[in-house]
Amino acid sequence: MQKITGIKSVDFKVVASGHGVVNWNGPTELVTEIEGKSKPINNHSMPKLRGYTNIKGHWDDGNPKYKEPQNINFKETPLYISTNCIRHHLFREEFVDLQSPEIVHNMDKLLCSLTGLIRGYVIPKTENKRTSPLLLTDFQDQLCKGNYDQMGRSGSKEKGKTKSGTEKSTSMFSKTTFGDTEYIGYGSISIEQLQFISLSEDYSRCAMRIDSNKDGENLAKKITDFIKTLACSDDVNAYISRKLCKKRFDI
Repeated sequence: MQKITGIKSVDFKVVASGHGVVNWNGPTELVTEIEGKSKPINNHSMPKLRGYTNIKGHWDDGNPKYKEPQNINFKETPLYISTNCIRHHLFREEFVDLQSPEIVHNMDKLLCSLTGLIRGYVIPKTENKRTSPLLLTDFQDQLCKGNYDQMGRSGSKEKGKTKSGTEKSTSMFSKTTFGDTEYIGYGSISIEQLQFISLSEDYSRCAMRIDSNKDGENLAKKITDFIKTLACSDDVNAYISRKLCKKRFDI
């Protein structure tokens, strides 16, 4: 592989604006006031908050003391979108089932995709893997416009039943919601990691196995053709090379 002599990575900053919560954390056990008394609840929907814990201490018997959802400081524990969520949405239009038995016989198609080249993957059956050249941080909200919302769900006992067959009744639940949001995140693409695809266990993290030079040359041609569909220039070439009798693949 030719040594990188120019730009080794592309670093970037992302500012993303929106409205509402993108990345929920699920039901969270808290304490709230019901009929003038503090009572524990476990049907409060909480978004992902950086550094937040719902426990503020413990009673003498060791049981945890829970916080009240109305008292969250969103500047100290800001809303964020996790890296996994960002990656999911970036590549969701190109879904690849890595558990499928057919994937083993179509590894060349996997490498000729944004998932194969940029997102990275691990095939559980064969343990083939490719490390993603794309690094991302979590996206953190800057506006801190959080809200505590108490809600009610009502249903007529005469008109319907729940999935379990019981009659519907009025129930209360709550959410920590957000209005306008503005996230800041950072990312980096490693040029060296992007250009190198290992095809040998000698280099670890073998992306796929090839049996001959001819198979490697065919794979190099497929990847070259795929990259040309993405690039604005035809001056693109992927090739297979050997060094010390080890197979490797350079872009």
